[in-house]
Amino acid sequence: MIKPIVPYWKKLAFRIRKRLKGSLLAQMKRSLGATEIETGNKNEQGNESFSSQVRTSSW
Repeated sequence: MIKPIVPYWKKLAFRIRKRLKGSLLAQMKRSLGATEIETGNKNEQGNESFSSQVRTSSW
């Protein structure tokens, strides 16, 4: 019973891991880009850009 089930689960886990890795990489790239943009705005305008972002998001 157990022997045929194990490789199936391993295959599933590998597939899921692959998919997760891809999505994680995409998320990391996105977050890195976002943080770079945010820091750039802060360097230029101080905390004003952050407060305006919060205000617009609350609306």
